[in-house]
Amino acid sequence: MKQQTKLNGKLDGRRRKGAERLNLLRGIVLLCTFVAAGVLGGNGRAFGDGILIPEPPDAPNFAIKYHHVSVSIEGQVATTEIDQVFENRSNRELEATYVFPLPSGAAIREFDIYEGGQRVVGRLLDREKARRIYEDIVSRRKDPGLLEYIGRDMYQARVFPIPAGGEKRLQMKYTELLKQDGNVITYSYPLSTEKFSSEPIEEVKLSLEVESPQASILSVYSPTHDVEVKRSGNHRALVEYVEHGTRPAGDFILHYTTSSESIAPSVLTHRVSGEDGFFIMMASPAAETESEEGQAKDVAFVMDTSGSMSGEKIEQAKAALIFCLNSLKRDDRFQIVSFSDSLRPFRSGRELLPATRQNIDEARDFAEALQANGGTDIHSALESALSLDFSSERPGYLVFLTDGLPTVGLTDVEEILKRAKDANYERSNRLARIFAFGVGYDVNTHFLDKLTADNGGVSEYVRPSEDIEVKVSKFFSKVAKPILTDVQLDFEGVEVYDLYPKEMPDLFAGSQLIVLGRYKTTELAEAKVDLSGLASPDRKHFTTSATFPRSEPENSYVEPLWAARKVGYLLDEIRLHGENEELIDEVVRLSTQYGILTEYTAFLADEGARLTSREALEEARTVMAPGMAKTSGSWAVSQAQNSRSLADQAQVGANYVQYDAAGNRVAYSTVRLANNQAQFNRAGNWEDSRYREGQSVINVRAFSEAQFQLGRRFPSLNQAFSAGDRVLVFVNNQAVQIGTEGKEQFTEEELEQLGPAESEDVTEALNPVNPAGHGLPLGLVIASLAIVAAAGTGGLRLRSKIKG
Repeated sequence: MKQQTKLNGKLDGRRRKGAERLNLLRGIVLLCTFVAAGVLGGNGRAFGDGILIPEPPDAPNFAIKYHHVSVSIEGQVATTEIDQVFENRSNRELEATYVFPLPSGAAIREFDIYEGGQRVVGRLLDREKARRIYEDIVSRRKDPGLLEYIGRDMYQARVFPIPAGGEKRLQMKYTELLKQDGNVITYSYPLSTEKFSSEPIEEVKLSLEVESPQASILSVYSPTHDVEVKRSGNHRALVEYVEHGTRPAGDFILHYTTSSESIAPSVLTHRVSGEDGFFIMMASPAAETESEEGQAKDVAFVMDTSGSMSGEKIEQAKAALIFCLNSLKRDDRFQIVSFSDSLRPFRSGRELLPATRQNIDEARDFAEALQANGGTDIHSALESALSLDFSSERPGYLVFLTDGLPTVGLTDVEEILKRAKDANYERSNRLARIFAFGVGYDVNTHFLDKLTADNGGVSEYVRPSEDIEVKVSKFFSKVAKPILTDVQLDFEGVEVYDLYPKEMPDLFAGSQLIVLGRYKTTELAEAKVDLSGLASPDRKHFTTSATFPRSEPENSYVEPLWAARKVGYLLDEIRLHGENEELIDEVVRLSTQYGILTEYTAFLADEGARLTSREALEEARTVMAPGMAKTSGSWAVSQAQNSRSLADQAQVGANYVQYDAAGNRVAYSTVRLANNQAQFNRAGNWEDSRYREGQSVINVRAFSEAQFQLGRRFPSLNQAFSAGDRVLVFVNNQAVQIGTEGKEQFTEEELEQLGPAESEDVTEALNPVNPAGHGLPLGLVIASLAIVAAAGTGGLRLRSKIKG
């Protein structure tokens, strides 16, 4: 640690000297550093994108027509090119000021705004001057959203008047060196500034070309956005995020890992001093590993052909089965068991058949001839499939598709579950993971979820409006090539607990294993992380070293992601095994703290409600009890999907979306996350979830000097302030209400009573991706990166859905 501190000091000195030389030489490269007030857990953000602020103050915000970003990353050097068009959709000519902060150490290569052939020239402002100018803009426009950008150096450009109905195109290019933590490299780009667009943006597109000349690119993961990843060999990856008709509420962040190994676990941590820490582990196979055949596998397809499957359902199911058959590899083995009130296997006997061309052709003919009629004998179908001769030396999978409840033969679901589990375990070894697809609303969700949980798989639900073929085909494409099975994750040198998922899934080509958990340590822990699994038939170990620090303020998105996964697990326990007061209390505690929408806390997100957690819990229990007891129907399917989406959550911000009983994804605008603390909207007032009626409150007038004083002294408050002009926050343990009336200015003594100021070092440490100085040629120093939790958009009260 002492050597690292000394090294950081040298690097900081080298960075300062480089900046001084550039200023003296009046180089064309502009360096702009900033200390950011945070959005997620008090975190700062690194920006290269700016805000076009219209004048006069009462002028409406500009609309953003499109926002295109092209990023080229080679090694750790990223070049970002921005192309953005602003539109003045008002009926008057407007002047504007374009301001933007840059990632720390980023070098501007190009900045182009032209008016009549004349290039606009900008200027770099130091932090204090930028603060004064920006506070003046905020106080005149009275736009709370702008508050989160206070306290940063910024580059400012005066934009020529934009006529009514006119456009202004801005283009920029900058270069930065990305931070590396172990074998994890992180890139961040600001999208949340786009929330200031007066209209939804026609298209937001980020394209990133990542190249690692030396080591292979393994995991490619965004904790903030759902991205598409295309690989070209081991050393190149194309990452794309595209959205239309949107106002992005959170910044984009991308992690990618590099290693010479075919699989390498990577760990990032987050810890507030004095509390147990959080970690995320990522692992993904290299592209060349993915291009191989993978392990040979055994697969049994168990398909419901009862009368209720007639019509479009049976046709889609047959198409899905044919897709799966066509996806089998030459060394795989398979069998088909179709069932209604009797069984009809593809071939009789216990033998699994090799996936030869002849067998696949005959199996396709068998699938095409399937017809829907009769009852539903689920027990006999599972019993027959689990009696097949699964090999202990290769992974086994049972794909089970049904649209109903057991009506023929053994119908006691608890007995069916027991017998299926007993049949699937040979001594202590599981023969096959069971993956179930419930079609329609007549399925018993509790039965399918318990069946898959007991047997190492997961259940999916296909609503009446959805296509069976699409869902099943997507699943089977994922599991087509097992790379590592019977996966185990072990830690040496640090105590870890509360890991999710509870059981490690198999690792397939093109997939990624993401594990979140907690850790304990009283000092800096250098731990060994071992990821192992079967790879036909030997157990392979992939080991890495990871640091689990006593205090680690960066990567704070890990905390709410862990909380969401734990809540999903607890909800499943409650739903499948009955209400338990201890589990419910933990769901309420986590959901309230992190703004996670659940059956028991949705009332807190009801605009206008003023319920304590306990009152909300009691009301939710009363209203939810009948719904939670349902095992089938649209409500039961929605609950199964909601808990599953939480248990699998990999992106921040998904907490604010649920499925309603009609199967629609519903977003909420009455809950948001700031500084890892939930804020709930109470009749237009955004309140910190820790607030309780009767607590002492200091009132502060919005946009007054007193509010700016708080933002300067405690920069982590600025993101909470950005929710609106009526916000209740906590300064240490003191509640402060920002509103229409109250204190105009604090004395120094009053500020001291609120607690010690957050120093610049503390504010930098709040960055989810913490800056670290490096001496580099041409004055380029390492960039400060950051992330933001996406606040929920839209709005719908779950209460009406519950009662309806």
